[in-house]
Amino acid sequence: MAEWTPPTMQPTTKIGIGALVLLLTAYAILIAGQLLLVVQVIAMGATVYVAWRALLAVEAIAEAQQRIAAAEERNEEGHLTD
Repeated sequence: MAEWTPPTMQPTTKIGIGALVLLLTAYAILIAGQLLLVVQVIAMGATVYVAWRALLAVEAIAEAQQRIAAAEERNEEGHLTD
């Protein structure tokens, strides 16, 4: 198998996202008075995250297909010289 591993999120990034969510929640409740604003922004962020992960998965699949094709090509070249 390949040694590819999915990218991981750094702890400082997680803390930053958590702080941003807390600030947004405070703003939505105290200033705007709309709790659904938080839900909407979190849903948009989750959508972007899922789309990014899907893009990474498609890239990994394409890279694996290229490795398979290259291996088959090398295998066929080996048979032609024998």
